[in-house]
Amino acid sequence: QPLRALFGLRARGFDKAAATLLAPLPNVVYVPFDHDLQPKDFAPDGYHPSETSCTAIAKLLVDAALSRQRD
Repeated sequence: QPLRALFGLRARGFDKAAATLLAPLPNVVYVPFDHDLQPKDFAPDGYHPSETSCTAIAKLLVDAALSRQRD
């Protein structure tokens, strides 16, 4: 648990930095990922996303790209 909390804190810091750095770039879209992940969302190794999670992430990215294209 302590390592999980540390990684979560670090990931939130990277996410905030990415959003800040990408905001002024005209051809870049920041796509937040704010899902409450559960053990079932990970591959058997417990680290990488599961096939279902990869599909969900891909859908978020495609939706963001298509939304940007319509603007």
